[in-house]
Amino acid sequence: MTERMRQADLFAPKPEAHPFAETGERLWALARRGVWFGSSSWKYESWKGAVYCDPYRSKKDFEENCLEEYAKLIPAVGGDFSFYNWPSLEMVDAIARQTPAGFKIGLKATDLVTLRKFPSIPRWGDKAGKPNPDFLNAALFKNEFLDRVEKLEGKLAPIILEFTAFPPGAFRDWTEFADRLDDFFAELRRLVGTRFEFGVELRTRDFFHDELFERLEAMNMHLPVAPILNSWTRMPPLTEQWKLFERRDFPFAECRAVMRPGRTRDEAVELFEPYDRNKETCLPVRAALKTMAEWAMRERKPLYAFINNHVEGCAHQTISEVTAEILRDAG
Repeated sequence: MTERMRQADLFAPKPEAHPFAETGERLWALARRGVWFGSSSWKYESWKGAVYCDPYRSKKDFEENCLEEYAKLIPAVGGDFSFYNWPSLEMVDAIARQTPAGFKIGLKATDLVTLRKFPSIPRWGDKAGKPNPDFLNAALFKNEFLDRVEKLEGKLAPIILEFTAFPPGAFRDWTEFADRLDDFFAELRRLVGTRFEFGVELRTRDFFHDELFERLEAMNMHLPVAPILNSWTRMPPLTEQWKLFERRDFPFAECRAVMRPGRTRDEAVELFEPYDRNKETCLPVRAALKTMAEWAMRERKPLYAFINNHVEGCAHQTISEVTAEILRDAG
């Protein structure tokens, strides 16, 4: 090496550290202890300069490839895209390729098997307002969903079965729903064994009670199942939900902090877009997340926590601040 080259190296500007590097190290440290924090999704251009610092040639390039940069820093993410249609093999391949070992994705089961009745909206065309003949159809779900995501085995968080709020009269009572769900899990065990885990997310508040939690606990005779604790418009606070959860013996905890109770999605969008910074602090949600993380580390059971921008305004900022407090208090 010449003297001139040595001098050039000496006075060259040092590369700047990634602004999210410290938080990324903290998040992956927690993941190694069985506590995965991530956002509900990942394709937010408003996160450029914070989470995303790689050069992207276009919006298309960003949307197709930004998961790789995300996954270096944040060890988990939600996958809402699979709620609206069966997951494509191309999308599964991209996720597998862009994420490292130890990364977890919480895919939503496609609503074609979780809707009791098709909503009366244009999306459903002639099906709108009619009963869904494939509600909790285990064979269909195995063929069109589970078989397609096999390549992600080892990277799958418990698959999210989100049941949107059931209309009045959808079931005789909550026990009819529990019986259908029990049959679904029993059939899945017969079809695929116990390779997959499942979180049950209810949006019908009247069904969210201790007796249903007892039934869900019993469904672990088939395969790993737990209720998803969810902060949402018409659900009780996470702290109340946790009281029901901790009475039972579930193999993992899964939480989706979507928005604070009492706030609609439209209100959250108007308040928080473009999701580049937090605009308020939701202390009850933060306290519940901390309690769950402490439980997971104490009981040595996994926790998967997915945070939405609609909780405080910017999911990555919420995740950073909550996990800093968790690790500080954990020592």
